[in-house]
Amino acid sequence: MTSVLIIDDSAFTCKVLRRIISKYSQFSIVAEARNGYEGLKKIQEHQPEIVILDVEMPLMTGLELLKEVKKQQYRPRFLLFSAHTKKHAQITIDCLLAGGSDYICKPQFDPSLKTLHEELISKLTNLCSPSPIASLSYPITTNTLPPKLICIATSTGGPDTLKNLFSNLKPNFSIPILIVQHMPPIFTSLLSQTLSRQTNHTIIEAKDQGKICTNSIIIAKGGTHLIVKQQQQYVYQSVETPPVHGLRPAADLLFSSAATCA
Repeated sequence: MTSVLIIDDSAFTCKVLRRIISKYSQFSIVAEARNGYEGLKKIQEHQPEIVILDVEMPLMTGLELLKEVKKQQYRPRFLLFSAHTKKHAQITIDCLLAGGSDYICKPQFDPSLKTLHEELISKLTNLCSPSPIASLSYPITTNTLPPKLICIATSTGGPDTLKNLFSNLKPNFSIPILIVQHMPPIFTSLLSQTLSRQTNHTIIEAKDQGKICTNSIIIAKGGTHLIVKQQQQYVYQSVETPPVHGLRPAADLLFSSAATCA
């Protein structure tokens, strides 16, 4: 059974989350908190495996709490709870880069809460079920040609991983990098801007199409697939073809298009 702590200043929101989660025997709500200070104490007291964290609260915000938790020995996984606005999107990106694992946007027009119910349980399940490491089915060779292009796909925990990657990447790194991160459009735009500010690299959100230069770092725009084509040089294109395995952007399309150009 996976232990869950809810930190949200809204009693109504806590009630809704509790009602949904209590229907599933694999989860146990160990405590609730109404602000970051109280939540920080309950994290240390109960040591929950997952914390559902409102990103904007009085007294101590979600971002401030995440920064404090990084100083502590015990660090749970955080599922962020955010309003779907540009202001809250930036706060959510900052929280993801500070150690948040994943996020859910608060429903705007869904009285039945069906979408919230499905997304909440899906993301809680993902957080308590670490992905197995796939074994390689082919021999590793050491005499490969220098790479012309690097493709990266990230999902849960991706923003913080990307921040760590680019913070440690040398400024003169010249191989272009294309990234698929599963997020809505407003989030991928803010993610690229925030990563650029916090690292030594210029990271952009993909436009409709463009050239891939030697030092390009491009994040797929949320809601569109990112594919690679080869003309006189490598170019990228954003396309709104159907989702792949429910995802758009999807890593499969980026990887397959890049492999075709290799």
